Amino acid sequence: MFILQVATWMMPRRFLSLLLLLPLVVTAAECPYESYATDGAILVADTTYCLSTAPVCAVDTSCRRLLSHKISRDQVKFSGYSALGNLTAYPHDELYIGNASYVNANAMELPSTLLTLSFDNVTAISLGVVYSDLIDNITELYSLRPLTSTWSYALLT
Repeated sequence: MFILQVATWMMPRRFLSLLLLLPLVVTAAECPYESYATDGAILVADTTYCLSTAPVCAVDTSCRRLLSHKISRDQVKFSGYSALGNLTAYPHDELYIGNASYVNANAMELPSTLLTLSFDNVTAISLGVVYSDLIDNITELYSLRPLTSTWSYALLT
């Protein structure tokens, strides 16, 4: 909550009474990952939460940045993340997600420049409803060493 100091001697009484009726509570924007049932990190490449110097970062379900990665051309592998979020600012054409027991990709958003998406050593992946426009540009989709995976019908057609 913000405290507003007003020099009342400088304002007409009518304006002051209107000013006091305005709510002074400012709330943060709602985090799109609030409903995720995870204690783990969510991988995002979103200019809202990540720094311009580190375009890929991890957030929690309150969208608080947990750690940032400065990635170079050869750093496209990410390990241990429990969810994927908005990755539209991801700067590379390939993305490898690995070493996780479960990855929630229900709200995943991919950049149009992403060509290869790979899941390696991921026990279970929740893709939710995968829309064709989400994966239109993907030319290679891999699931390596999955213990259990149920593919969406949209991916099989």
